[in-house]
Amino acid sequence: MSAKELIEKYSNQTRIANQNDKVYKDECVYTFDTPETHDGLFICLKTFIGIGKPSLSLHYEKTQSHLYLHLRTIRREVESESEEPEKKITKLAIGVDGGFDLAEKKFFYEHKYSLYIYPEDYEISLDENHTHQDLTEQVAKSINSVIKAESASLKEDLNSAWDGEQRFVSKHSANLLQLPDPVQISPDPKTWKCEICGMTNNLWLNLTDGKILCGRKQLDGSGGNNHAIEYYQKTKYPLSVKLGTITSKGADVYSYEEDDMVDDSNLAVHLSHFGINMTKMEKTEKTMAELEIDLNQKVGEWDRIQESGSKLEPLYGPGFTGMKNLGNSCYINSVVQVLFNIPDFVNKYFSNYDLYRQLTQQNPSEDFNFQLSKLSYGLVSGRYSQQNQSIKPQNFKNLVGKGHSEFSTKKQQDAYEYLIHLLDLIERNLRRDTCNTNNPTEVFKFQLEDRLECAQSHKVNYKRRDDFCLSLPIAKDKPVNRKQLEEFEARKLELEKQGLKLEPGEI
Repeated sequence: MSAKELIEKYSNQTRIANQNDKVYKDECVYTFDTPETHDGLFICLKTFIGIGKPSLSLHYEKTQSHLYLHLRTIRREVESESEEPEKKITKLAIGVDGGFDLAEKKFFYEHKYSLYIYPEDYEISLDENHTHQDLTEQVAKSINSVIKAESASLKEDLNSAWDGEQRFVSKHSANLLQLPDPVQISPDPKTWKCEICGMTNNLWLNLTDGKILCGRKQLDGSGGNNHAIEYYQKTKYPLSVKLGTITSKGADVYSYEEDDMVDDSNLAVHLSHFGINMTKMEKTEKTMAELEIDLNQKVGEWDRIQESGSKLEPLYGPGFTGMKNLGNSCYINSVVQVLFNIPDFVNKYFSNYDLYRQLTQQNPSEDFNFQLSKLSYGLVSGRYSQQNQSIKPQNFKNLVGKGHSEFSTKKQQDAYEYLIHLLDLIERNLRRDTCNTNNPTEVFKFQLEDRLECAQSHKVNYKRRDDFCLSLPIAKDKPVNRKQLEEFEARKLELEKQGLKLEPGEI
């Protein structure tokens, strides 16, 4: 039969995707193949499930689906024609305007579409309008619905923006005390200086009495001399605004009592009390968010993430596959990489991968046991351990976090809590695991014995229980490193007096 005849024959198998359908067009549900892999991705026009070429025969056995939209994506680097410097980050945020733009156009993607007929092995290239003269109306509509549909992973990720500058309205905004006969502040930045030490930058205007004082001293020695916070400790006047950040759109306002950057809903009124018209003010100093970003890009968390100053040698091969960060998902990566370096987990999920593939139902993306096996295949097999390649465990994250108040979000989480949650899910899903009944979580288990003694009779009761975690109390009065502990406590106390906190590396 010709390709046209086959299309007509199988046309009634296809469906038109609607807004309620999940269209898996980013990644194979059986492997971590994507449209960018060599053979691309085949999206079933009956189930809307994405399939890598090595898994086509298996999917056909399960569904008898013949028609697939074949998507191949080629990533090409954008050649910059502009000599302008790279866009500067101006906001402590991810996924929002002015922040770290995870979708920055450093590459562009060329998509090639064709209709693939299996097992007859016919392929029909589609034109720029995603059509071909041999397509039936039903098949053409099915193809276009898949191309236009949001991917299943994108639907899960629509609310992924994280903004480090979200601020709450201060409780002092509505009824802030402002003293009568206030000093009038000049709009000229050259006239501003700390009334105690004479500093001319990092200056804060107290919104109660108009006192101009310098800000906190930073860990690197920069900043101010703490005169603004010391003044608050004496007067308890709660709100200050950073001079040089005032514009018609707002300013940096800090609440000492609430110990946070805040939003002053009556800022214009409070500033006018001191003769400042915020609509005529221009920004002359960096905001606190800009300063934090600068610090992170130089010596802080951002450079640690980028491994700045380190010469790292990448490793490739079985067991050396990286995982993409999905946005605050490093806790998942840490836990999973540990688990699949433990023989019990490798033997259960990786060694039985082919069997799990055979046993999984028509939609493997919702099969917890198979998703663990798929993840082990991605990490252990070495298939995805190549330069500039890693796996993206988006579906695994969604499945494990489903219904959980914390792990279903984009927030940072505790790795230990995630480990316990994951081990609990593994144990619960063993009941429906027909592939291999071995319980790999047993490697973590141990018995605890609780001893309870009656204070009057001195009779003793012993109880035993299984646990994954042994919490050990540490007696602070008997440290083996007493000198280092005392130095640490002294350093911590000194910084707290200055209104500062320890850096993560000092803890």
